[in-house]
Amino acid sequence: MSAWNVYAQDMPDPGLSDAEKARIREEEHYRAQIRAELQEHPSTPKPRPSYWAGLLLNLVILGVGFMTIGEWGLGLLWLFAGGALSLMSGGTLWPVVVIVMLVHYNGTYVRKYGVVFGPKNIK
Repeated sequence: MSAWNVYAQDMPDPGLSDAEKARIREEEHYRAQIRAELQEHPSTPKPRPSYWAGLLLNLVILGVGFMTIGEWGLGLLWLFAGGALSLMSGGTLWPVVVIVMLVHYNGTYVRKYGVVFGPKNIK
């Protein structure tokens, strides 16, 4: 018995006819069925973002690919820290920063979405 039914029993009859009461009971039963079905079959999950689009965005602007997969903190960290490292080194560390960032992006994407890229039979 729902809390509404307990509350309704304590209230005086608002003057509803038996047909209206039956309709209300049917609606409550129908809504309970829908709630049960939604709990058994949750809505479809959002499709995962494209790995390759994020990878290409990371090559264009450091860290933006992280933002496409919902990792805003990591994206901003790579944007500012990686950019600062590249600028402070006069551009000589830029290739190293990009490679490390792409490896980190791959690991983050695999951890978040459970998708493995590359050879699958490495032992």
